[in-house]
Amino acid sequence: MSSFDVQDAVLDMAHFGDAVRLLVLVSNPASRVDMPAPEPSAGKEIPVEHVAAIREALVELAPENPLRPGERDLLAALAFDVALATGLRWSELAGK
Repeated sequence: MSSFDVQDAVLDMAHFGDAVRLLVLVSNPASRVDMPAPEPSAGKEIPVEHVAAIREALVELAPENPLRPGERDLLAALAFDVALATGLRWSELAGK
């Protein structure tokens, strides 16, 4: 069973909105729900030194690129950079 968070609740509320637009429901029952306050994100940032160390480790530990022998497969390091720049979770990067 997957974890359920506020993001999931917002998506479920959007589905109810679709059902109302398609005239499957008369009203959105989720619109009356009070959403919890968002958690403060202060203090959850990764220090710059840690970001550099993580990136270095990902590059050092990267396996050989199967399509380019002699070169490293930097997919994990690139995914880390994208996640850091966009705020995406691993599951979102993986398309799950």
